Amino acid sequence: MPQLETSWGRINSNQSRGENEAELVIRLKAKTPALILLAVLSAASFAAPAPWHQWRSKLDGRLYCVQTDPGTGWEKVGGPYKDAHCIKPGKPGYWIPAPAK
Repeated sequence: MPQLETSWGRINSNQSRGENEAELVIRLKAKTPALILLAVLSAASFAAPAPWHQWRSKLDGRLYCVQTDPGTGWEKVGGPYKDAHCIKPGKPGYWIPAPAK
């Protein structure tokens, strides 16, 4: 019985076209979760870090530099910043040109 070698495996030339298509569908269904996972992980590689913001305490006026909201006892006074010291303005992962001198 003659056989045909394909990237999916060996196929008998006497098999009907419907059987070959059914095998192909089964193989594609098996690969779909891996392809979805690959797409999700590759999209995550483009994510940038969260920006830093400066917060002031409503209780005693202390300044605090964090990436997330510290709660109800704080008010936002500055940001976004690229660094944890709240010195360099801008969002992390984005380039901002230096001011012209």
